[in-house]
Amino acid sequence: MDILFERGSENAPKGHAFVYFKSSLDPSEVWASYIVILPITVDVTKYVPPFLMSQIPEASMQDLSAFAFPPAPEQMDSFELVQRLAEMRDDDVLFAGTFNTSDLGSIMMAAGEAVQKYTEMYNETVGQPAAVESSSGEGALEEGIVGINEVMYGLMSDGDKLSELTSLVSKLRFAVDSNEEALVKEAETDIAMLSRHLEFDHKTERIVEGIKHGSDDARRLTMLYVQRCYCIVQEDYIMLGNVEEQIAAIEAGSDTG
Repeated sequence: MDILFERGSENAPKGHAFVYFKSSLDPSEVWASYIVILPITVDVTKYVPPFLMSQIPEASMQDLSAFAFPPAPEQMDSFELVQRLAEMRDDDVLFAGTFNTSDLGSIMMAAGEAVQKYTEMYNETVGQPAAVESSSGEGALEEGIVGINEVMYGLMSDGDKLSELTSLVSKLRFAVDSNEEALVKEAETDIAMLSRHLEFDHKTERIVEGIKHGSDDARRLTMLYVQRCYCIVQEDYIMLGNVEEQIAAIEAGSDTG
């Protein structure tokens, strides 16, 4: 099977992608699934009760490093919807061919082949996922956590991303107040990573600066910048204007900006 990159590059696969198919019964129909390549290889056998072991194919028992969900592609309203979702989430978009979409077994097999092909391209450029058993030391653990967070942030909705941002802001504030440098670094890394998945001018660097500055005005700015993110996502432009006026007033009268 050949897969065609219609968004992204085969020289730098992101590790998460929409894969879509055209229907041979109706060329206007678009069917899609979502591919995820995990940064850590998972040995499924560790999590399966013994009485179910015989029910799982041997290949599936080896690892669960990459998969498509749903396993049988679902019909989408339009290709434009796939494109729009991919742009919002910064996903690759792959075209995997035309199939008889009424043949469930055939299209499930096609989705599986697309996963295999995409994974091969990913491994050629990024490398094999790190096996849990072979990871050792603090550096390896941190790398694995960062990889998982990167994938999870890419899968979150805008609302979930903002909830995560609020949580990370609280985490960073606690770390600064407690003078825990390692925790400060971790929270800053997560906020910077999350910001790459926010599809607007989020200004999270000002949030971090405000927390680390520590003054009352800086803390007030932090909350206003977080509120600004919510206003943008919720398209509450009246409140957004009010928030930005408050930000401008504080920054004009302080040395935090």
